[in-house]
Amino acid sequence: MIEIHVSDEGIAEIEFEDALTSQDFDKVRGVIDDYINEKDRAPNLLIHLHQMVHWSSFKALQKHFRLVRDHHRLIKKVAVVGDVPLLNVAPEIANHFVAATIRRFPERSLRDARSWLASEVDEIGDFEVLAGLPDDVVAVRLKGIITAKAYREKLIPLIEKKLETHEKIKCMAVVGEEFISYSAEAAWDDTMLGIRYWNRFARIGLVTDINWLRVGARLFAPLIPGKFRLFPLDELDDALSWIKR
Repeated sequence: MIEIHVSDEGIAEIEFEDALTSQDFDKVRGVIDDYINEKDRAPNLLIHLHQMVHWSSFKALQKHFRLVRDHHRLIKKVAVVGDVPLLNVAPEIANHFVAATIRRFPERSLRDARSWLASEVDEIGDFEVLAGLPDDVVAVRLKGIITAKAYREKLIPLIEKKLETHEKIKCMAVVGEEFISYSAEAAWDDTMLGIRYWNRFARIGLVTDINWLRVGARLFAPLIPGKFRLFPLDELDDALSWIKR
């Protein structure tokens, strides 16, 4: 089943539930086409997924693909909102097949998703540098949607500059409510950064309450040659004291 309505800001909000039928996609097509005919432009899409859904029939799958084929060059932005694990990578895969820019937002960032869709620009995230720490420490707060651009233009040059004057450095990331998500390409850059400077990190700290980040950190912690510690957000002061040592 699909529910769809278009807001005054030109955002078509779509909610999925259970098996999707061919009639569901006829409904979506009708609402989007009516908006295009009235406004002479396509709405941006907010796809709200509470759970993974499936097609009720091959005919429904065909209509879904045709809907995407006929509209993906008209729609500029698509926000996919939900905490389903597959959504961590699915939007980045879809970006290679459609013209629209697709971003994934966790459930808690529904308001951010609407703001992004309503804006005229595609604002990217940033690494905010935490001041007042020793020169051999790189500590950053992640904000917004972290993309490969943020890694390549901000974090990687910062780390490389520190490594010019220090044999080993200490790194800490604070990931709180300001963080929305990161792109698959950014995740790849993060992995490559860790491999490239594998033995140059004396300490690595992660401060977050986000469960999937904490689970991933515990999984890879044994592979990190330097000292690693995981902190909840309410222990940020303790984390800062630890990273200074």
